[in-house]
Amino acid sequence: MKILSLLFLFLNSLSLRAQSYYEAQGIVSIEAETIASRQGFSLKRQYTGEGLKSDSSYSAFDVEIEFSQAGNYDVWILGRAEKPASCKASLRIANQTTELDFGEQFSLIWQKATRPLPISRLGKHRLSLQTSQQQGLLIDKLMLIRNGFTTPSGMGFSETSSRTATPIKTGFDSSLVIPPHWAFGVLYGGYSNQQESEAIVQRLVDDGYPIDAYWIDSWFWDYQTKGKGPKGYLDFISDTLAFPNVESMWKKFESLNVKAGIWVWNTILKDGNELAFSDFESRGFFKSVYLNKDRWHNKDGHSLTGDIDFANPDAARLWKEKLKPFFDKGLDFLKLDREADVPYLKANFEATAELGKETNGRGFILSHLMHSDNPDFKKYPTKWTGDAKIAWTQPDFPDFLQYAMGGYKENIDMIANPRRSTYEIPFLAHDAGGYDFFGTRDTLDGWDELYIRWIQFASFSPIMTVFSTAKNPRQNHPYLFSKEAQESFKFYTALRLRLFPYRYTLALNTRLNSTPMISSSPETPHQFLLGRDLFIAPVLEQGATTMLVHLPTGKWIDFYSEEIYDGNQTIRVQTSLLRLPIFIRKGAILPTRNDARSIELGSNDTLTLDIYPDGFSSFTLLEDDGKSNDYLSGGIGRTAISYSEQEKYLTIEEMQGKFEGFPKERFLNVKIHFVKSATSVAHNGNAFSGFAIENGVLNIPLTISTNKRHTIQWK
Repeated sequence: MKILSLLFLFLNSLSLRAQSYYEAQGIVSIEAETIASRQGFSLKRQYTGEGLKSDSSYSAFDVEIEFSQAGNYDVWILGRAEKPASCKASLRIANQTTELDFGEQFSLIWQKATRPLPISRLGKHRLSLQTSQQQGLLIDKLMLIRNGFTTPSGMGFSETSSRTATPIKTGFDSSLVIPPHWAFGVLYGGYSNQQESEAIVQRLVDDGYPIDAYWIDSWFWDYQTKGKGPKGYLDFISDTLAFPNVESMWKKFESLNVKAGIWVWNTILKDGNELAFSDFESRGFFKSVYLNKDRWHNKDGHSLTGDIDFANPDAARLWKEKLKPFFDKGLDFLKLDREADVPYLKANFEATAELGKETNGRGFILSHLMHSDNPDFKKYPTKWTGDAKIAWTQPDFPDFLQYAMGGYKENIDMIANPRRSTYEIPFLAHDAGGYDFFGTRDTLDGWDELYIRWIQFASFSPIMTVFSTAKNPRQNHPYLFSKEAQESFKFYTALRLRLFPYRYTLALNTRLNSTPMISSSPETPHQFLLGRDLFIAPVLEQGATTMLVHLPTGKWIDFYSEEIYDGNQTIRVQTSLLRLPIFIRKGAILPTRNDARSIELGSNDTLTLDIYPDGFSSFTLLEDDGKSNDYLSGGIGRTAISYSEQEKYLTIEEMQGKFEGFPKERFLNVKIHFVKSATSVAHNGNAFSGFAIENGVLNIPLTISTNKRHTIQWK
C-alpha cells in the first residue's frame, strides 16, 4: 500500500488551538503524546512510553514552535510504520520539499528527512503533519535540530515545551545505578523444579561452564500444571510439591557461588489465591480490579484480577513483607514480568537491596523492556528485550500477534544501534540463543550454528542471560548442544569473565562520564565498539565462512592473528564457526584477570595489562566493592595507566579513592606487544631482571603497591 504523509511548516499566522513548543540551543523536541491539537491519532503505549498512532485514513496534528535561532533544521522523527509498507513522508516549507522514509518494520527508529528545512525568520511558526491513506503510523517523538549541531540517539532529548526549557539528553548520566559485580557474569534461567534446578546448576559447574546466577521462571509458582495457573499467581507460597525445600536448594547454590532468583509479576489472580487477593483488596492496595480474559497463567480466562498499586508506599511495604520469607531462605534477585512502571521496579529493587542476605545494599532486578519514558528507570536499569525468536532474523518484527521480540539480528540492533529507542537502556540483556520458535518448526536447520553465533554476541553484551521457553528441549543449556557449541560457549564466556576489569570500568563510566558500554555507527549497527578499545563484528549469516567488517577510525589488530589493519575501511575476514571477528585498537591498554568460573570467584588482585603500543596510550581502571552502594558517594578506586611508545615508558599511578576490600598490593603481568628485543627493564628506576620476550611480547611480571606510583622503562 502506498502511503503519503505531508508535513508543512507555515510561516503565516498561528491557530489558537496549536500546542506551543520552543527552540532551545538549536533544538526543538516534542513528545508526540503531548500534542493536544490532533485528528485521527490516538495514544499508543510503546517501548519509550506513550506516542501517537494514526487510526484512520486521514490523520493530522498541529503545533506552534517559537524559534530564537535561524538556520537550516534537520527533521527527525522517532517512529515506524506498523504495517509492512513503503511509507514515505513529504516535508515542505514554502518551495522547499524533503522526504522522510518510514519503511523499516522494526521497533522505534530515528528517521531523518533527506534535506533540512530552512528557518529564516525568528519567532513563531506553525508545524502541521498530515497523513493520508495510512493507518498504523506510530510517532513517539519529533525533533528539529539546527543543521550540524547534533543527532538524536536512543530516546533523544527532553521536550522543549517551555521558554526556559533546556534540551537535555536523556539516558546515560550520574543518576544511573550500577548492577552488582556478579550481574556482569553469565546468568541462566529455566522452568525447572527443585531437583531439576539443582541438577542444572551442578551440571554447569561440573562441566566447567561459567555461571553466576540461576533464576526459576514463572513455573516457580505453579510447576505441577506447567504454569497454567491461576492458582499460585500470586499466592506468595510457591509450588511446595515441586520445591519442597527452597532453603536447601538456595544454600546449595550459595555454596557454589551461584545467585538465586525467581520470577514475579505485578498482579494477583483471585482464583486459587484468595487469601493473598483479599489481603491486598481489603486494604485498598489494588489500583484496578477486573475480570481477566487473558489466558497467560489463567487457564480458563475468567479469574478476577487485581493490579497492585505500587505507587502506594503501604502496598509496596506489604509486597516486600510477602516476599521476605523467600529472601530469608536465600533468594538474591527478582525477574519482573508483565509491566515496567517505575513504582513496580522500585518496590522490587528495594526488596532485593534490603532483604537479600548477600547483597550488602546493592539490589538487582531483571525487568521487562516494556516502556522507558520515565528517566527514573535508570535507578533500576537492567532490562531484557523480551521473548526473542529462535531465528537468525525476524523480518516482520514486531509482529504483536507472535509476541516475538526479534531474532538474533534484531537483538543486536536493539542493543547496539544508536538510532533505536532501546539504545538508551544501558544494561540491556536478551535471551541468548532465543526464547521460542514462534511459528517456525521445532527442528531448526543450523540450530547449533545459530546458538554458537548468538552466544558469541551475548558474551560481549552488557548483561548476559541464557534462557528459553520450556518447549525448547535443549533449554539453551550449552551441554545439550554440539561439541563445537560447547567449545565455543566455554571460550567466549571465559573471555567475558577475564575481561571483567575492562567491562566493569565501562559500566562505571556510564554513570561517571555518560558513555555507553556499547556504541556503533547507524550505518553499520550490527558491528560495534565495546568501550573504545574492542571492536566486535557478530556473524549474521548462516553458513558464512567470510564476512565484510567495517573498521572504525584508527588502526586495528586482529584478536587472533595480531595482523594490523588501517581503520576507515572495509575488509573481508575469515569467520570459521568458532571465530567471532574481534579487533583491538592499536594504542589500547587492556586489563584482564585470571580465569575463574564466576565473577565473585575471580579477583582484581592479579591483573594482566596487555599494551598495544601506538604513540601515547592511556586507560583508567575503575573498581569498587561490587556489593554496596558506596560507589554512589565516591567509593570508587581510580588507577590511571599510561604508556609512551617513544620513550618506552609505562606509568601506573597511585590508586585515587578507596573502597571496602581494595587491594593494597597487586600482582601485574605487563605484556607489551610487538617488541622484537629488549636489553634492559627498570622498575621505579631500578634494574629489573625478571622480564622475558616470547612471540613478540615483552612480559614484565611484578608485584606493586596500589598506594604508590610505579614506572617501568625498557630499552
